[in-house]
Amino acid sequence: MTSEQVDIDRSFESDIEDYVGMEQFKTPQFDQLKLVFSGLIEEIENYGPYIITIAGTNGKGGTAHYLNKMFLKDGISTSMWTSPHIVSIRERFIFNGQLIDYQSIENIRKKSEIELEKEDIKLTYYEFLFFIFLKLVIRNRPKVLILEVGLGGRLDAVNLLHCNIAAITSISRDHTDILGKTYRSILKEKLGITRPNGKLVTFFESQYLFELTKKYSLKFKISYIDLFHNEKIMVENNFQNKNLALAKKIRASFFVGDKKKNDYSIENLGTSQG
Repeated sequence: MTSEQVDIDRSFESDIEDYVGMEQFKTPQFDQLKLVFSGLIEEIENYGPYIITIAGTNGKGGTAHYLNKMFLKDGISTSMWTSPHIVSIRERFIFNGQLIDYQSIENIRKKSEIELEKEDIKLTYYEFLFFIFLKLVIRNRPKVLILEVGLGGRLDAVNLLHCNIAAITSISRDHTDILGKTYRSILKEKLGITRPNGKLVTFFESQYLFELTKKYSLKFKISYIDLFHNEKIMVENNFQNKNLALAKKIRASFFVGDKKKNDYSIENLGTSQG
């Protein structure tokens, strides 16, 4: 980024913080979010993109980036939501592999503030940016929508959207004040992104997590595949290879019946981000 771009980005982020405050982790008010986002959700589900939701303690951002690169190589239009950003707030808004331009975000930000203030609605930093993202999705109408969960899963804003396939990359103890202190409670929150009769893919090396997830999937008639236990994929604890394996499996769910095998590797995709 040039110094001018850095200044623009800092100014934009400062405007966001002045409006909704700084980003911080707290339990979302999911029922309220359903009402606030209902119009956006309806518009998106009416045009019908293929939606992929990715949760996990580690690896979800990397999996999302690998997956996005695969779809773009396949000639499929994409929009990808990830968080947090590292350098630029625009990292959260990826459309067809490109950061969205400042002007597009700024125009929608101002209109969104007016819209929400009329209804006396208060959103968090994360929720407000996701609100903007969905408006950009409606404008761009991608064929595939890739959503990285911010925190947990069940109550995260991305879970407002129905997903065609859910993925969970890993489970470890994080944000225990919100998600609970046990692996069972944390897993339950992340399994909240799944849908009855839907699809789920994981990469759990833990037999305990696999068995809990298998039981949950049977109860809700979820088509469940774990790459470690079901498909016996071993990656020698290399996190990039795990992310890549998950991305390949998710992509395969989109191309059901397509026998074309593309050689998607770290070498031809580059290292993942996040």
